[in-house]
Amino acid sequence: MFMILLFINAFTTIRPAQVNKKTTYNTTLIRYTTKLLDTILLNQDKKLRPQSDDGSPLVVEIDILIRSMGPISEQNMEFSLDCYFRQKWLDKRLAFNQAYSSKPEIPLASKMLKDIWDLSVLKVYFKLQRQQGYYVLQIYTPCTLLVVMSWVSFWINKEASPARVALGIMTVLSMSTLGFGLRTDLPKVSHHTALDIYILSCFGFVFCAMIEYAVINYAQIVYIRKQIHDLQGLDSNAAVSIFSGTRNIVCLFRLFGNRGPRDARDIA
Repeated sequence: MFMILLFINAFTTIRPAQVNKKTTYNTTLIRYTTKLLDTILLNQDKKLRPQSDDGSPLVVEIDILIRSMGPISEQNMEFSLDCYFRQKWLDKRLAFNQAYSSKPEIPLASKMLKDIWDLSVLKVYFKLQRQQGYYVLQIYTPCTLLVVMSWVSFWINKEASPARVALGIMTVLSMSTLGFGLRTDLPKVSHHTALDIYILSCFGFVFCAMIEYAVINYAQIVYIRKQIHDLQGLDSNAAVSIFSGTRNIVCLFRLFGNRGPRDARDIA
C-alpha cells in the first residue's frame, strides 16, 4: 500500500512539470509569432495594392489545381468543380527585416518538418468536347431517313389518296417529335446552331413533300374541269372515244351514262 501511494505521489509531482513546460513553450511561440506579425504588418495597408519601384503594373500569378469534376449539365451549361485556386504576388511591404528581430531563432513544433519540402506541381488541362457519335445516331440519321421516306410518296399513284396522305402526315409528325423533342435536351442559346438549321431544313423537305400532293391533286381537278368545259356540245359516246386515254374522263361519263357532258358540269 505504501508503494502504491509513493508511485501516485511521484506521478502527480512530475506531471505538472511537464504541463508547465509545454505551456511555457506554447506561450513563447505565440508571443514571438505575434511580435513578428505585428512588425511585418506595421506599414501594410490592405486597401492599397502593392506598388513596384519602377511603377509597373502588379504581376499576379494564378494557378488552379483541380481535384474532381462533378456532373455536367448541357441544358443549363453548368458543371461542378472541386479545385484549389491560388494567387501569388510580391508585396515588399511585407518583407521581413532581420534588423527588427531580437531573437535569431524561432522555435517550431516538430510536426512542421513534414510540411517543408520542394514542391513539384503537375498541371493538367481539361478540354471538354461533345461526342459526335451520339448526335449522329440520335438526330442526324433518323431525320435523314424520315426525309427519304417522305420522298416515297412521289412514286405512289396520285389517285391513291389514303396512302399518300397517311405517309405525309406520318413523316411530318415523326419529324416534329424527333427533331424538336430532342432539341429540348440541348443548351438554350439565343443564336441558332448548325443542328437547328439541319432540323428545320429536314422539316421543310418533309412538309413540302406533303404540300406537293395537294398541289398535284388541285391541278388534276382543274384539268378535269377544263376538259368537261371543252366537251360541252358533244354526246357522251364521242367524248369517250376522243378521250379514251384519260381514265378520269372515261369514269366520269360512265358515272353519268348517256345524259351527256352538259349534265356533268354541275360537279365542275
